[in-house]
Amino acid sequence: MKCLILSIALILLYSGIHAQLEYSFENWSRENRPLPFLYETPDGWTTTNALTEFIRPGVLQTNDAHSGSKAVLIQSLDVFGSNVTSSITLGKAAVNFINRMIDYNGDGLKFDKQSVQLSFWYKYSSNFSNRYGLIKLYHYRYINNVRKLENLITDTLRHSNSYTYVKIKYDASSISSNDTLVVVFKSDDGQAENLNLGQLWVDDVVLEFLNNNLDIELSNNKIKIYPNPISNKGKLVVNNGVILGNKNYNLYDVSGRLATSGVLNDQGIIDFSELIIKSGIYVLSLGNELSKMNKIVFID
Repeated sequence: MKCLILSIALILLYSGIHAQLEYSFENWSRENRPLPFLYETPDGWTTTNALTEFIRPGVLQTNDAHSGSKAVLIQSLDVFGSNVTSSITLGKAAVNFINRMIDYNGDGLKFDKQSVQLSFWYKYSSNFSNRYGLIKLYHYRYINNVRKLENLITDTLRHSNSYTYVKIKYDASSISSNDTLVVVFKSDDGQAENLNLGQLWVDDVVLEFLNNNLDIELSNNKIKIYPNPISNKGKLVVNNGVILGNKNYNLYDVSGRLATSGVLNDQGIIDFSELIIKSGIYVLSLGNELSKMNKIVFID
């Protein structure tokens, strides 16, 4: 049994060729600030709380989560009659008290692959139907040894009463190895002429750095196969929230021998009734040598 488990583990170990960072906002810690500015912030992120703590924090821990028990709530505040936007930043940053903003002041997150995929779940509400939250991707790049901050992507987060899934892809092949990434969520679009008081809930942020030749649909570790276990005459469905049709697959037994191969049909299904497969434990490998995702399949 130990040899069997080791064989499966080794096959799965070498299946991924991308780096992935996940943020579920379950862990929060106190900022090292003097009284009365004792607030919590999500681990790994910088917030604007220090700028509004004398009123109230604009970035809060909330139990209204997409998954798990915690999420982050980013809300605009009424500060003496003015609408003040709150934000959280992933990547090296600091609070600028003079200009009352977050400075994206340095090294950010290292690009170690050629493409970037950011996915997350959000909800949004505000006093005005034409206002919205923002997700922004910046990067620091060196031009003639001078570091410059450039906006890669700005996307609007429209009103949504229930958690909505967003996936953003960016081809970073033109970015050099010294360039770095900054991710920012903002509670509104920054218009200050009226009190928007936008509220943005964010959860389950996943940031992936990928090779350009990597199939991005197969990079998602949330790919599901079902039913599992399955009859050797049954139909196996493969998806990651969308149909993964027309993907190459190989099915290996635990010794590493190829049992069968083919292409998922348009519905993302493998029909075992059309194949001759013995009962046992198998590894389903999706993609090709440059882009693989492996899953264990139990066939009765």
